[in-house]
Amino acid sequence: MKVIFLLLVLANLAYLGWQTWIVPEQAPPVLIEAEGVPQLVLVGEDPDDPAYVPPEKRDRVVMAAVAVAEQPEQAEPEPEPAVPASEPVVEPVEDPVEAPAEIEVAVAPAAGLRCVSLGPFINLREATEATAMLIEAGLEPRQRLAESQVWFGHWVHLPPQPSREAAIAIVEDLRAKGVSDIYIEPSGPLRNSISLGVFSDRSHAETLAGQIRRLGISPQIRDRYRDSSVYWVDFALPQGQVIDASAYQA
Repeated sequence: MKVIFLLLVLANLAYLGWQTWIVPEQAPPVLIEAEGVPQLVLVGEDPDDPAYVPPEKRDRVVMAAVAVAEQPEQAEPEPEPAVPASEPVVEPVEDPVEAPAEIEVAVAPAAGLRCVSLGPFINLREATEATAMLIEAGLEPRQRLAESQVWFGHWVHLPPQPSREAAIAIVEDLRAKGVSDIYIEPSGPLRNSISLGVFSDRSHAETLAGQIRRLGISPQIRDRYRDSSVYWVDFALPQGQVIDASAYQA
């Protein structure tokens, strides 16, 4: 077996030496073009093509393209944000709780003018009368409806009682003594207080309070307010011009 193996190895070596030193090198086969068959030409290799680049120049074109591709892109500057034009700021006019026919001044709506609100008026008739007077004065008023607390009058009352039963006992005692206009507050922070009357004139309220004191009971007098819809009259008043609010009070 060893002899056969050695013979095969020697035969392979002899064939390799023959291929390397004895057999001559053969030239590659010649390309034979068939008649009538167009030659295959790659894009950019046709000399008649306007985009044709000779081989000696192709390397320089490729190197230039690589150099351009390697350059870092410069970020375009961001546009500066536009600065908004300044606009005049007009502050809202709040609804005060003062007595009717008072003036409230807001920021001027135009050069040389100031926004004025006249009121509050508790009904439309009073607001309409004030509007007519302002028109006669050469102004341009506008009516506005709002919700507010309105002064109702001077309230004569007894403070809240511990219970409704206690309040009823006091009411029955006062009625037995000739006081008829009485009622008990049913709810709210003054629940079980005893109302004796509401007067627009302070002197009338003081008179009733004196009568109740002579019966051995000490009433209190306080301003009474209620939630209600009121009317305001808004208009633009020239700078330096003033109006008398009392002239528009009902």
